[in-house]
Amino acid sequence: MLSAAQLTQAACVPVVRENGLRIQFGELWRMQRTVVLFIRHFWCPMCQDYLASLMRDVDHAALARSGVRLVVIGCGSHGLIRSYRQIFHLPYELFVDASPGQTLYRTLGMGRVPSGSQRARSSTEHPVGSYVRHGAVSGLAMVVAHALRVGMPVWERGGDASQLGGEFVLGPGLTCTYVHRMPNTAGHAPIVDVLAAAGVRAARSDPGGQGTVAARTMRPSISSPFMHGAGRRDTKALSVVREEACGSCGACEALCRGSKHRFGIYCLGRMERGCDGPSSLKFFSIGCSGRVSLYR
Repeated sequence: MLSAAQLTQAACVPVVRENGLRIQFGELWRMQRTVVLFIRHFWCPMCQDYLASLMRDVDHAALARSGVRLVVIGCGSHGLIRSYRQIFHLPYELFVDASPGQTLYRTLGMGRVPSGSQRARSSTEHPVGSYVRHGAVSGLAMVVAHALRVGMPVWERGGDASQLGGEFVLGPGLTCTYVHRMPNTAGHAPIVDVLAAAGVRAARSDPGGQGTVAARTMRPSISSPFMHGAGRRDTKALSVVREEACGSCGACEALCRGSKHRFGIYCLGRMERGCDGPSSLKFFSIGCSGRVSLYR
């Protein structure tokens, strides 16, 4: 946990809103219990996967009814906040620690990316979080696709790539009831567990959310060559089973943008672990509209 001295010091560190206004960090949790999620930097694909899991796995209405606040903290430029929130349609406030050397992160005890033998030992001792849906190559592709889709100002500072994040439950007042610091770059705590520590039972009734259950129970008969261009079929002849909001992995939009056809590919890596690039892109969706349609 955090000592009273750490909480007092952290409460005085300024954070910056989307509009550039500065407030003290302690004002975010002075009056109510608050879940604080610290991401690493705005270009981190694992952190983007983590926020995707927040939107996918949490019943946001239940969280709103609980009276518990949720905020996200980054360490880059506040000029990236608006477009970053648009990636996930994030309904929660996002702030940045704009202090030199990430004072807030250091005060709360969050570490740096391990190097050399420490990195290898950390990977062995701390497995990759279940929220991670992309490997190195597909993660980079996702980040680029997201940036293009929302028009992120890439000239703004994205943050310190060596910084690790964490999750905390703070307030009201100088109280702390939960602390988790990332042991490695893929070491966020499961968001449902963090909310449970705050006394909130807000897991979706369909684990995975946003079409996961439908995708697992109703496999379409369309094969990937259909979407890659070999042997295209007319989607009008197909029966739509269900339409869901896209989880925005970006793969379908990236492929669709380069094609005259309005067909995209929905990456099953967003539903099942193991997505690691184009070889994992399979089946069924219309991508450019930002909606996912399941067919039979």
